[in-house]
Amino acid sequence: MDSLAARQPDVAKLIYNPNNDRYPSMDCATMEAGIEAAQTHGLTTVVHVETWAAAHQVVTAGADAITHAPPAPLPDSTLAAMRQQGTAWIPTLAVHTELSNLIQRPRLLKKDLLRAVADSVLLAAYRDTSGLPDQIRSWIDRQDEYQTTRLDAVRKAANAGVPILAGTDAGNPGLFQGYSLHRELVLLTQARLSNWNALAAATTAAGRFLDAPFGLQRGDRANLLVLDASPLEDVRHTQNIHRVIYRGQIVNRSDFLNEAATSVPTVPTH
Repeated sequence: MDSLAARQPDVAKLIYNPNNDRYPSMDCATMEAGIEAAQTHGLTTVVHVETWAAAHQVVTAGADAITHAPPAPLPDSTLAAMRQQGTAWIPTLAVHTELSNLIQRPRLLKKDLLRAVADSVLLAAYRDTSGLPDQIRSWIDRQDEYQTTRLDAVRKAANAGVPILAGTDAGNPGLFQGYSLHRELVLLTQARLSNWNALAAATTAAGRFLDAPFGLQRGDRANLLVLDASPLEDVRHTQNIHRVIYRGQIVNRSDFLNEAATSVPTVPTH
């Protein structure tokens, strides 16, 4: 944390998933010490969890946010702790649902914005399910099994006043950098958040969490998305992008997308 603080990060991310056989995790004492050290440096902490038991420990340790949605109902005791501590939740519904959604609803692969930012060969691969590894099939089955449980947990937390923030865990199967954030907003509305609150999860609420003044006031960071239709009427309208303004400068999206479409990525050989 001392080394990290010197680099002035937006957040300090911890992975806390004890008692699992998939990958190593810090123990509870190390997690608590990490959060305490981050607080000493004034760093905001986000902690990866996969069970509500781990989430409860993280919340009581003073983490600023937990991320991901465990495959079980949200316990009342954990919800009470989140409210008491003011803990934010980044449920990343996209990583828990989108692979299944794409496989079972291939029309989602035809969305204009997705086709503009994702390689056509990659999108075609999602339509061919004949060679899916057993691990991926198992993941899809788990997404189907727990989708309603996760949506219900988000609804319960939001209704209780827990700050909900938008995130995707992009890089996993079924997710696309940038585009999947738009899908996360749709999924938040499926959890019965209003369009307004789903938008806030990716904008004003996220800005408050990061202590970053985004908006239209003097001194704000002028990062703006200009749309062709109101997302308050339909949150899917966030995909109807008319113009992007980044730090006060208009982004030439056509040149950017053309460059992305024709460039060949450098793939590491080791």
